[in-house]
Amino acid sequence: MNRPESHHPFLQQPFWDPHQIPLARPSFTQVDQAAIAEVVASGQLCQGERVARFEASFAEKIGARYGIATSSGSTAILVSLQAFGLMPEDEVIVPDMTFVSTATAAMYLGAQPVFVDITETDHNIDPEKVGQVVTNKTKGIIAVHYGGNTADMERLRTIAAERNLFLLEDAAGAHLSKYKDVGYAGTLGDAAIFSFTPTKPMTVGEGGMITTNDLQFAEKCRQIRNFGDRKKFEWQVLGFNFRMTEMAAALGLCQLERLDEFIESRRDQASYYNEAFKDSVHIKTPNIQNHQKTNYQIYPVSIEVEQLTISRNEIIEKLAAEGIASRLYYPALHKMAVFSHEKKNWSSEDFPYSLDFEKRSLALPLFFDMTELQQSFVCRKLKEIVEKYQR
Repeated sequence: MNRPESHHPFLQQPFWDPHQIPLARPSFTQVDQAAIAEVVASGQLCQGERVARFEASFAEKIGARYGIATSSGSTAILVSLQAFGLMPEDEVIVPDMTFVSTATAAMYLGAQPVFVDITETDHNIDPEKVGQVVTNKTKGIIAVHYGGNTADMERLRTIAAERNLFLLEDAAGAHLSKYKDVGYAGTLGDAAIFSFTPTKPMTVGEGGMITTNDLQFAEKCRQIRNFGDRKKFEWQVLGFNFRMTEMAAALGLCQLERLDEFIESRRDQASYYNEAFKDSVHIKTPNIQNHQKTNYQIYPVSIEVEQLTISRNEIIEKLAAEGIASRLYYPALHKMAVFSHEKKNWSSEDFPYSLDFEKRSLALPLFFDMTELQQSFVCRKLKEIVEKYQR
């Protein structure tokens, strides 16, 4: 596709301006601004008809029956786990390579996350390892679609069905990613969550969405995210304020109309990176499997750091000195202090692939308004750094 012409003031600066190339940046139009202004003028700022329209429109877009909007992707996980009935001392299986709230949401309910390693290929949760850690305390599995690449959902669904476990998709950044010919992310498990932070393919600032085909589950989620209200001041279950604002929903409706365009752009930019690095000895591009049609929510390369005299972190610093943002997505969770009190004795031997990927990986800039000139600059500078510091 042709690259978009951006009128963002950031891009009017000289090309070599420091920090000119961010890791991610949302794309807004005057239509987005007008939609938000209309909400402000209406005086209806809390959850209302725009939220309801956004829920229905997003669910329809991906092929789910129900959408439940929340204040963030993280609260969407928390609400979902409570609706699944997760209780204190229960266990939920999560990948070691994901954002922290995938695991900490369970802890807010008194439950325990159980980490398993990722695969060497697509960096998603390893179904074989999942089967090895299921106990009589296990209640569910959270399948993260890392970087927009769908996890091996057929194998995970088989495990979940055989062990009577719920299967929650963490599709935080997997908007319009597909799994085989089965369907879009968000329709492959018992329920799914999405995030709309500014790094995602579409954004509302802060916001999330739960999708499901189960009406009873959807009604539970709606009740939990609204203080546990069945109707005004009739609190029947434990809930809290996890609602989305009307401003966020208005923006979401506008962004949703452009989502196909956003994803097409990301795939086009990923193809450019793939071609640029195809002959690079020490820079490995994402390994997309046959069952995946990814949206490239991020573009992580893997650097063969053992062949270099500098570390991945030093590469990130040198790119930053050139005005290019890059970073790790994510550190291995089992090492984080927040999980040190958990009742498992984590060993590095249990997570060889997440630890290896953590050491080698960095995500490169990828966003809708990114120009070919900017991508060329990113590729040239990364190659120069890697070549300069070869052993």
